[in-house]
Amino acid sequence: MATAVVTGKTSAPVDLKYDVLAKPNVGQPVEVELALLPRLAADTLEVEVTGIPGLTVVSGGAIKFDAVAGGDRHVAKVI
Repeated sequence: MATAVVTGKTSAPVDLKYDVLAKPNVGQPVEVELALLPRLAADTLEVEVTGIPGLTVVSGGAIKFDAVAGGDRHVAKVI
């Protein structure tokens, strides 16, 4: 998995890794696996994946994990 590049906070308490599971084809959905790696414990971890011009999130845009422990790995897939 590749590590996502940080564009905002450099000390965010969650690291993000991703993997594109198949070679993308123009006009076809592509599945992306996200691995969220929290550094701190939390009651919940919520992620919202949004599109950009030319890319639309078909499913998996709202992700929520409960009872998050620091150092755990939480995986979700987005299409």
